[in-house]
Amino acid sequence: MKKIFIAFALLLAAACTPSWQPEGEERLVVEGWIDAGGFPIVMVTTSVPTSTEYQSIDDQESHLMRHARVTVSDGENSVILTGKYNDAYFPPYIYTTSDLRGVAGKSYSLKVELPSVGLTAIGTTTIPTAVPLDSIWCVPSPDDKGKYNIKASFSDPEASEDYYRLFVKVAGKDSSYVASYMGCMSDSDLPRHAEINVMRGLSVDNESSWAWNPASFEKGDEVMVKFCTMDRVSYEFWNSYELVVSLSTLPMFQATYNPAFNVTGGIGYWCGYGASKYTIRVGE
Repeated sequence: MKKIFIAFALLLAAACTPSWQPEGEERLVVEGWIDAGGFPIVMVTTSVPTSTEYQSIDDQESHLMRHARVTVSDGENSVILTGKYNDAYFPPYIYTTSDLRGVAGKSYSLKVELPSVGLTAIGTTTIPTAVPLDSIWCVPSPDDKGKYNIKASFSDPEASEDYYRLFVKVAGKDSSYVASYMGCMSDSDLPRHAEINVMRGLSVDNESSWAWNPASFEKGDEVMVKFCTMDRVSYEFWNSYELVVSLSTLPMFQATYNPAFNVTGGIGYWCGYGASKYTIRVGE
């Protein structure tokens, strides 16, 4: 979640050459989610148009939108979110509210407006019922001596079509939850009683992100795991994003397409999660 479009932009830059990129227009970029029992969080920026002209990294501040009108509705109540600085996220500015809390089974619509430039983006998501983990544990890593892997198990409900997403936060290393590498799943690809690997995500917080082993954790790490259910549209976004991440880290392949963004009028995502949270101390 955090810094996802910056990481995505870096991946595309590694996979493409400037001569292949047509110059484009600035677009509205939305990153938003609402957990069952939680408040909506939305980040609003504009895209950096591809150009053959030099663009300084110092100019990126101008793409952070602090004066957007962000509205979330559950079909009965409509709330305008308040913008505020929050260093746990990047960009460090979010729109949120304490007047609307996510409820499993409900659908939520999002509308983001930038009247000054005539841009509007909308999206709709549904929060499914959370599926809990049955257990979570550590095992010594077979690849990294002295480090550990985290595994988890859960029982997939038989009567429904379910989609899952893992997010991970390591205390002192990640300021917020990061989308776990290979942590997007459909129950059509899982056994009834599934065992999964819990891995870290790609984050520009970590300067060694390009060289990490996402499955390895240090002994003593306090790892927070958020195991989410989501609707099919949200799954299609995350599944396509993971494909871009996987292909872009391979030098023989090029990621030249966008993920399946689930907002219209812009690019980005608006996802509802049935979330269960866990904390594990690695190696203990």
